[in-house]
Amino acid sequence: MASDRRIKDRLASLIISTAIVCSYTSCKDTRNADYTTPELNFETSIENDFSVLKGWQITLWAESPSLYNPTNMDVDEKGRIWVTEAVNYRDFNNDPKHHLNFEKGDRVMILEDTDGDGISDTSKVFVQDKDLVAPLGIAVIGNKVFVSCAPHCLSIPMKMVTMCPTKGSFPYQVWGF
Repeated sequence: MASDRRIKDRLASLIISTAIVCSYTSCKDTRNADYTTPELNFETSIENDFSVLKGWQITLWAESPSLYNPTNMDVDEKGRIWVTEAVNYRDFNNDPKHHLNFEKGDRVMILEDTDGDGISDTSKVFVQDKDLVAPLGIAVIGNKVFVSCAPHCLSIPMKMVTMCPTKGSFPYQVWGF
């Protein structure tokens, strides 16, 4: 009975070793690339303390007061930029003389370039709530906006007629992490 056990153990070891060797040798990529990557020019210049590739430029698209302290952004199918702001999370560490605080809570903003000149010219508050404290993630998917605000993920329905929902008019769906 002990010898049967040894035979089974050796057979199992042989099968496992064979499987490892076969999987290792079969993992080699045998494809041939017909495309070669062209040499890229990484010479840079300094423009406003940014390293910029030659032929590229940096331009300002949006600034305060359109948004404050952005933490994340997403782009919807219309090309609008959705931005989460975290202003109120640093209440304990701000200079009282120059302290920015939103009494109604942090916000999710919608920025848009309506005239096509490459600069944001509209800024709308999508949602502002005292429960939004330093929202760090946003995803605009279909007719819902998902906002991560640890330890929760908010699902906020979007109404195309009213772009500025309030907690009283829109039901929030909340999941805990």
